[in-house]
Amino acid sequence: MSDELLATLLARVDPDTIYLPLWERAAKMLWLAHRRGADFFAISGWRSYAQQDALYRQGRTAPGLRVTNAKAGESWHCFGLAVDFCRDAATERRGLQPDWAAESYELLGQCAREAGLEWGGDWEWPDRPHVQLAGLTPEALRQVREAFEVHGLAAAQMVLQR
Repeated sequence: MSDELLATLLARVDPDTIYLPLWERAAKMLWLAHRRGADFFAISGWRSYAQQDALYRQGRTAPGLRVTNAKAGESWHCFGLAVDFCRDAATERRGLQPDWAAESYELLGQCAREAGLEWGGDWEWPDRPHVQLAGLTPEALRQVREAFEVHGLAAAQMVLQR
C-alpha cells in the first residue's frame, strides 16, 4: 500500500487527536485489509462530549437510527482511542458511499484482531465499523475520563502510558 493511499484512507480523521499506538495499529490493519483486496476509510475518530451525546440521542430523542450505546465519557472516541471505518459501496462514484452491510466488515474484524485491536463486531451489541485499542478496562476508562476532564486529551492519553 502506498503512503498516498494510506493518507487517503485516514484523511477524515485528525491524527493529532488519535492516540499514536492506535493510529499505528490502524495503519497496519488497513494494510492487511488492502493486501486482501479491501480498502476501509476512517470516518470517525475523536469526538467531543457534545458530539457523542448528539449521536447517543439519535434514535432515542432525536431523529435517525441508533448508532451508539455510549454517552459522552463512555465512548473511547471521546479520548482518541477509537476509530470507525467503512468501505466504499460505489468506488466508481465521486465521494465516499458508505457500505453498511454487516458482511462487508468481517474482513475488518479479522484484520483489526491481527493488528492488535479490538473490533466492535465482536461485542454483544455489534458495532462493526468500530475499532479500538484491545484490553481497555472500565477502570482504565474511569482513569482516562478523569484525566481528560481535568487536563484534556493529551493527559487522558498519557494515562495509558503508565
